[in-house]
Amino acid sequence: MKRVWLAGSAGLLIVTLAVVAIWSAMLAPGGGVLDLQKAYRESAAGKLVLIDIRRPSEWRATGLPATGLPITMHQDRQAFVRSVRAAAGGDPARRIGLICAAGVRSARMSKYLRQHGFENVFDVAAGMTGGFFGKGWIRSGLPIRKWTGDPTSSAINHARPQ
Repeated sequence: MKRVWLAGSAGLLIVTLAVVAIWSAMLAPGGGVLDLQKAYRESAAGKLVLIDIRRPSEWRATGLPATGLPITMHQDRQAFVRSVRAAAGGDPARRIGLICAAGVRSARMSKYLRQHGFENVFDVAAGMTGGFFGKGWIRSGLPIRKWTGDPTSSAINHARPQ
């Protein structure tokens, strides 16, 4: 019994270290991780452009952060970069926060945007629904709004997945 527990603990430790190593590698200088509360406060104050990069079907199912813009990552990568640049007012130094469901896609796309000239991209790691990095925007009780698919419902709505 003791041997099984030790093997399980060692396995959990290895998995945890691997996740931390991968996540750290994705977060280059010029970005980092924002907790949900800070992402909400900064986006509500206009200090952060919060972008929900999930699929339109996910927006429809759970809604969007009340202070977030829907720009799906599931489109042509150049179109995605152009849409994010437009959301940032063309300013590559503007603070941008990316949110997905649980923090995996937002970490990957944060790195991608930094590689394409954006200087201050942050991963909202707990995501909308939560997971390994926290309980998520929805379960934290942060404000959400319904996504209608109406192009006038937000400043930018590039929700045409490939």
